[in-house]
Amino acid sequence: MTAQTRTDASVRDPLAGTVFEDARAQTLEDLTGVVGRARACAALGVSRATYYRHHRTSWQPV
Repeated sequence: MTAQTRTDASVRDPLAGTVFEDARAQTLEDLTGVVGRARACAALGVSRATYYRHHRTSWQPV
């Protein structure tokens, strides 16, 4: 058995993950106006719970 090496972009470039996340968040906002939040989340593979958790305006649990 050989050791498996990770070659995805986030390992080579630490900013690659944040660039992707930023682009996906912007696309989600753009799609929300067209098809609604639930369908936009489904199309992009984003959990609605995760979306709402990241965009809540209430207090954060301690």
